Amino acid sequence: MKYKYLIIGILIALVSIISYFLIDGVMASVSLILLMIISLFFLMLFYFEYENKPKDYQETVLCYIFKDDEVLMLKKNEVKGDMNSSKWLGVGGHIEENESPDDAILRETKEETGLTLTSYDLLGTIKFYMNGKYTEKIYVYAGYEVKGEMISCDEGLLQFFKKDEILNLSLWEGDKIFLRPLLENKKFKCSLYYNDEKLINYKIKK
Repeated sequence: MKYKYLIIGILIALVSIISYFLIDGVMASVSLILLMIISLFFLMLFYFEYENKPKDYQETVLCYIFKDDEVLMLKKNEVKGDMNSSKWLGVGGHIEENESPDDAILRETKEETGLTLTSYDLLGTIKFYMNGKYTEKIYVYAGYEVKGEMISCDEGLLQFFKKDEILNLSLWEGDKIFLRPLLENKKFKCSLYYNDEKLINYKIKK
């Protein structure tokens, strides 16, 4: 059972409270203390089991860098078997172990563009479902100021586009859903549901 330690801990806590009112004298206090200690033990077991459970989805970051009325996009190289092949995306990648989303987007942006983000904001999160399974959580950033010189990217072509051109590029269909608020610098939370590369449903809160 997924929450067995939590349920046991709560039940023991309830029993200890009931016992306190049913038993008189010193025994009531002793019973309460002992049962509460046992309850705390099971609650701690639940906490550590939950905290240490490996995630069954990956966490990634994505950044769209703004420059005046333009946005930096990355066209992924054509690679057989890669679902992102030849699609235009923001820059980004996987969050490494013990790395925060902020640290990851700074590192990924530097690696892929040569640019250092000096002003940026987390605008939204995306829950990505593929063929009925929750596979990825994406932290989506907007970059407002950078320093350094842009380099060529091994993963594809970097190019700035006017904001009103972005939605006409070769994108994941679901990207058009969250890019609309992002291009207006609005916060959002989004869930995208795909069967293979076909978007079948979505939810978005702005």
